Amino acid sequence: MTAPDRAATLAHYEGQAALAALAELARWQGKGLTPQAGCGLHQCILGDADVWVEYEYEPASGDRWNEPREEASVTVICVLINGVMCDAQDVAPHRCEEWAVEIMQTLADEYQREQIASAQSEAAWAANASRK
Repeated sequence: MTAPDRAATLAHYEGQAALAALAELARWQGKGLTPQAGCGLHQCILGDADVWVEYEYEPASGDRWNEPREEASVTVICVLINGVMCDAQDVAPHRCEEWAVEIMQTLADEYQREQIASAQSEAAWAANASRK
């Protein structure tokens, strides 16, 4: 093997090692993380670190007249620590309820923003239609 071939081979493997290191870092950070079907992801705090929490959201049901009302709820399932999804009850059982409340608040805020945006869009459409 000639010197230029050796240099090219080493550069190739160094490039592969760098790509592998970046892929490992992305996995540890939760980039490209996909929740299980019917679940969602939310970034929360555990100690001094930001962690990804996987949760299951159960919307409210019942109409209070014909059937009992079940309030909406969030169940924290897993937490991503060092690139590994761990059972949240095993890792931080004391934080699961706090995370669930935080996630419910975030979901409620997102729903409210969507409702406001929808109302503004309908008002703009109605104003535009009345000009014609």
